[in-house]
Amino acid sequence: MREKHGLGSDVTLSQDDDVLDTWFSSALWPFATMGWPEETP
Repeated sequence: MREKHGLGSDVTLSQDDDVLDTWFSSALWPFATMGWPEETP
C-alpha cells in the first residue's frame, strides 16, 4: 500500500476493525442525501 500510493513511514496506516459498519453507513448515504423518507413519492 505504501509503495502503490507513495506513502512514507511518517504516515500511520491502520485497518478498520468494523468493516460491516463502514459498508452499512456508506449504503445509507444516498438515502440521507436524497431526502428519504420525507420526500418519497
